Amino acid sequence: MIRICFVFCSKTPSNSQEQEVLHQVHRPSKQDNCVRMYMHLAVVASPVVAWLLVARYVSVAILDLPSAQKNLHESMTAVTYDVHGDVSVLQVQEAFPRPIPRDDQILVQVKASAINPVDFKYRRNPQADYLIPKPKIPGFDLAGVVVAKGKDVTKFQVGDRVAAMIPLLGSPWGTLAEYAPVKESFACHVHDSIDFESAAAFPLAGLTVIQKLRKIPSPKGKKILIHAGAGGVGSIAIQYSKHVLGMFVATTASS
Repeated sequence: MIRICFVFCSKTPSNSQEQEVLHQVHRPSKQDNCVRMYMHLAVVASPVVAWLLVARYVSVAILDLPSAQKNLHESMTAVTYDVHGDVSVLQVQEAFPRPIPRDDQILVQVKASAINPVDFKYRRNPQADYLIPKPKIPGFDLAGVVVAKGKDVTKFQVGDRVAAMIPLLGSPWGTLAEYAPVKESFACHVHDSIDFESAAAFPLAGLTVIQKLRKIPSPKGKKILIHAGAGGVGSIAIQYSKHVLGMFVATTASS
């Protein structure tokens, strides 16, 4: 059974090993440089060229196409939906085809999955099928164990404990299932001392924190105000600012 941890109330310890998880998740990649280049060119280019560049960025950096294929000979249990709507559209499929990882992907046996606001917003609000193919398995954050890998994967071995965030758009796969395909560059190793629930709570919220706070020049000793400190992003931002960046932290929270 997959254990679900809600990011907005999950624990986020601050020891050095978990800080390392955050840094591993945000390994600089060619995708980062690709995104910066496309967005810069979109600003200075003509409107038509800008749209083409944005479309290229979406297909390369967000959609991560093509998606993994279905294994029609092996099944798994998964939560799915065929139409958008409230929670009543969710179905538990006990014989859903397992994914076959691409050459650059690992197949993860999911031990824990986190739920973020984006999950119910994507399910609730109508989206084109090319953005959210149906049937869709919801969920983007996971932690688990590698059970198979593509031929081009070099950083992970079968049996490795990992945490990952899968692409938000363009794929029918999600993390509310027994197995999920993950691109190698979207995953990181998880130390044995970190439980799967804590690891699964990190990717989306943790990346949000790192992508913003890493831009602060010479942060040590500076003061920072973090709003909504009790939330998933806020609670990680507080600990990252204090224990990694060495900042003096103040925060707000609703009563």
